[in-house]
Amino acid sequence: MRSVQWKLVVIHIIVVLIVMISSGIFILWQIENNEYGKVKDELRASVKDMMPLISSDNSEQEIILTLRNHLQKNTSFYRDRNMQIFILDKTGKYLADAIQIEQEKERFKTKAIIAAITGEEEFDLVKEVSRDGKMKEILSFAKPIKTGDDVKAIVYIRMVTDDVKEALDENRMIIIFSIIIALVLTSFIGYIFASTVTEPIKTLTSSAKQMARGDLHQRIEVRSNDELGQLTKSFNYMAFELNKTLADITSEKNKLESVFAHMKDGLVAFNATGQIIHANPATYQILEYSYLGDNCYYLFEKLNLDINFHEILNMGADEIKKNELNISGKHINVIFINYLNEKEQPEGVIAMLQDVTEQKRLDEMRKEFVANVSHELRTPLTTVKSYVETILDTDLSERETVTNFLNTINSETDRMTILVQDLLELSKLDNQQIKFKVEKADIVQIVKNTVEQYKIHSKNKKQILQMEEYNKQINLEIDPARIIQVLNNILSNAVKYSGENEKIQVSIKENNDEVSVVVKDTGMGIPEEDLPRLFERFYRVDKARSRAMGGTGLGLSIAKQIMEYHKGDIIINSVYRRGTEVILKFTKNVN
Repeated sequence: MRSVQWKLVVIHIIVVLIVMISSGIFILWQIENNEYGKVKDELRASVKDMMPLISSDNSEQEIILTLRNHLQKNTSFYRDRNMQIFILDKTGKYLADAIQIEQEKERFKTKAIIAAITGEEEFDLVKEVSRDGKMKEILSFAKPIKTGDDVKAIVYIRMVTDDVKEALDENRMIIIFSIIIALVLTSFIGYIFASTVTEPIKTLTSSAKQMARGDLHQRIEVRSNDELGQLTKSFNYMAFELNKTLADITSEKNKLESVFAHMKDGLVAFNATGQIIHANPATYQILEYSYLGDNCYYLFEKLNLDINFHEILNMGADEIKKNELNISGKHINVIFINYLNEKEQPEGVIAMLQDVTEQKRLDEMRKEFVANVSHELRTPLTTVKSYVETILDTDLSERETVTNFLNTINSETDRMTILVQDLLELSKLDNQQIKFKVEKADIVQIVKNTVEQYKIHSKNKKQILQMEEYNKQINLEIDPARIIQVLNNILSNAVKYSGENEKIQVSIKENNDEVSVVVKDTGMGIPEEDLPRLFERFYRVDKARSRAMGGTGLGLSIAKQIMEYHKGDIIINSVYRRGTEVILKFTKNVN
């Protein structure tokens, strides 16, 4: 029986049954004692009424005669009371009776008579078969008539107690019926009582199961102020606090997951046994793996990491372990730390992976930039110094030689000035210190004017520089001077790196909300491996030739920054020894 409700009902019934049976037995015992006590009192009183007739001086014969006469006179009295009274001698032998029933004379061997023979009065309850064959119950009383200690005669009186027995049976049936009714009522009341106790428990149990399934919005109506009501209030408070706590945990978890999912660094978490329990998307991107394995040993072996996991697990709280990997040309820093549980015991290890390839590249670019600047400045400075020393050692009367040397010094000084100006301009662009004068200008006219200016340079190299006819006006929000600077750089490169009889074609194209200026030449072209680095500062495809042509290697970097400020772009497509195409893209802003 698993139900608490039925357990309470059964216990309640058992308790009531025990109480009712115990009470019934006690009541029956009391009734029986009372009823038999009444009969005994009546028997004793009947005998007592005869005692005044006897004197202590009477002889045995006188006593028997007196008693016999009394019985004969009061025969109807005893018959009406359903009593049988006998006079016996001191040995228990029959002498006389009140109803003259001869067959009763053989029955005087009872316990009560035996006690009376010894001088003690005694009651006795016996069962006998009546004349009609029915069993009847008889209560008898024997009292010795004594003179001193001598028994002179015995008065033996009996009374049928069937009425008492019937009354007891009736009471017994009443009690049994009462017990049955009480059990029925008890079962009903017990069920109601148990329901009042167990229904809130069932509700609590059901709500607890719902909470276990994840539904934490459980609220139970409080119907009482007793212990169950207090328990219900406590449950509601617990559900509220648990829901609040879980909401906070979920919020923090979502925040962490969002951070882990979008962070650029890789993160892998291991438990105390080395099993992988979490890895964010950046880890797979950095390592370029689709599968990390189930544990640290597989991953460490795949990465060729000679690391003892248990040593990391048992490191101090402030200790870290670093390693550097090179995977498919990527430089990756791996940092290991352990994390502790609430008992300050190691619970696992976290590995952070940082892709420092770009930092390495930028560092190399910085070093190369410094080296290039140093070289670009050292070359003209060396030339200037050499010519100055030569002039100092030259006879000033040789005017033509001195003039040539001074012209060279002037040229090298101009070269350094241009370089410094470009560096300053780049620095200002980087730090957003240049103020652009943006206005509405016709990009078509700007391109036409710039092309016309460069036709002189192209004619000097016997090149063909032409622009496709475009008669439509296109107004854009731009800084005309800066856009002209970009066009000058592109056209200058086209003329500079194209040979004689080469063709340079300039065109303007519109596409929805975009305007493109295309400069296409048939010059020497650019090797494919150099295309990604064209916008790096001081980068030259052919360094010796570029310097010979007077370039600083900063023009395209400046042009790129100017186009990005205008929310545009500069794209270079080239095939080595076949020509180059430069596309300047602008966002159209028509008046």
